[in-house]
Amino acid sequence: MKITLKPTTHFGLWAVNLTIFFSIGLVLAYLFVNVLHILSFNDAWWDVLALFLFPTGIIAFFLGMLAIRKLHEQSVLVILSVFIGFWDILYLIFLFLGV
Repeated sequence: MKITLKPTTHFGLWAVNLTIFFSIGLVLAYLFVNVLHILSFNDAWWDVLALFLFPTGIIAFFLGMLAIRKLHEQSVLVILSVFIGFWDILYLIFLFLGV
């Protein structure tokens, strides 16, 4: 069992790329709202962005799990994408529960 940094499977690569897209979108949203004070989270742009961002995190989670379980992927980035996708799912569950 050799642990690598970069993914070796197709599903692992997709999981990492989707997680990178998810992370960059969240960081840019945070910068525009809290650092530069250009936008607000109460505007419609956040609803549209969240409509695309959060499903990519969930899809990255399931693709990463598929790569780990079925294809025996052992890369650090895929495990990290599963971890980030798990927290994305937990955030949405707690958001809908109102916790």
